[in-house]
Amino acid sequence: GFFIIFIALSLLLAQTGSTWGRFALLSAPAALALGLLLLGVTLLVAALYFGFAGIGLLLALPGSNATPVWPPSGIALALVLLYGRRLLPGVFLGAFATNFHQAYWINGVTDLFWASGTSLGVALGNTSEALVAGWLIQRFGGPRPFESVRGVLVFAGAAVAGCALAALIAVLTLVGQGQGMAFALQFLLTWWLGDLAAVLVLTPFLLGWSDLVRQRRSAQQLVHLFFFLALFMLGLNLSFAPSAQLGLPAPVLFLMLPMLVWAAVAFRLPEISLTLFLFAGFTLYRTLNGGGNFAGADLHQSLLQLQLLVCVVAVSLQAMNGAVQERRQLNRRLKRINQDLEQTGRERVQALEQANRHLQERVQQQSRSEKRLQESEDRLSL
Repeated sequence: GFFIIFIALSLLLAQTGSTWGRFALLSAPAALALGLLLLGVTLLVAALYFGFAGIGLLLALPGSNATPVWPPSGIALALVLLYGRRLLPGVFLGAFATNFHQAYWINGVTDLFWASGTSLGVALGNTSEALVAGWLIQRFGGPRPFESVRGVLVFAGAAVAGCALAALIAVLTLVGQGQGMAFALQFLLTWWLGDLAAVLVLTPFLLGWSDLVRQRRSAQQLVHLFFFLALFMLGLNLSFAPSAQLGLPAPVLFLMLPMLVWAAVAFRLPEISLTLFLFAGFTLYRTLNGGGNFAGADLHQSLLQLQLLVCVVAVSLQAMNGAVQERRQLNRRLKRINQDLEQTGRERVQALEQANRHLQERVQQQSRSEKRLQESEDRLSL
């Protein structure tokens, strides 16, 4: 427990040191105002994390905090990518409060030392997830990772690594507190898939719509989007409707494939992320209510299979759209190069025409000079 506390405090101090170092450059009132602002932002992030964690914990494994649906992971990574690592203390505080509340008040753990140590370990894992994934994306994916296939693959790889790290730290914490290995393995898979699906769906959603204010849409593009969303929701409803309602032997999930390809080819990140968000949310709702391919007697296994589908669809759709964005960027570069070449060609043609005019003028002057010289020689000969 003390070792986990030491690591957690070291991590937080390392990531917030640059922010707190600025206080030395400020006057006392300004430092106090900045401190209160940072405290308020930290508490706001913690409250946001705690609130969305409560939604995910409704589907947790009995007697634990492992759930196949964990929205805070996607939100935490988006906040780190948008506003920097200075928000990690809020993530840590929210994760600790969530896990302590779940262990002490929901699961009935009466040992405060056990509940605190476990909560600190899990909170450390959640914080490390956002830290590691955010660093990998910023280091190798660039400022706009969803505009190329390489960036999308870097984002997906960072998500896999960060979520695996969080799940591993949480499992090691529970094993160290006396949990059995059989439960730990099930916990590991559930934790990893729940976090991964949230990161692959919610993080692009928040990043895309935070950037929407700088991307204007024409009326034609908005009509196109609304028309697509209407057909997309109709297709989702048909694909995940109970079989008896359609008169088919099984739900027709393959109906969504052309719609997903349409979205990847026609739209950009905000619309793509909205499509994924609707897909994940609607399929989760249908599965919880017994509809679709994944509904079964074991709800937990059904949700794990569904989250695996969501992860595959998310990476595939984002990679296809990244390839389309790369092609569009290449076409724009080729168009600019062509325009530059045309402009250079026009300038050189104009320069050649001007040089030709100068040459013609000089030839004419030379002809006139020779003519005058010949006239002069003729007069002298007389």
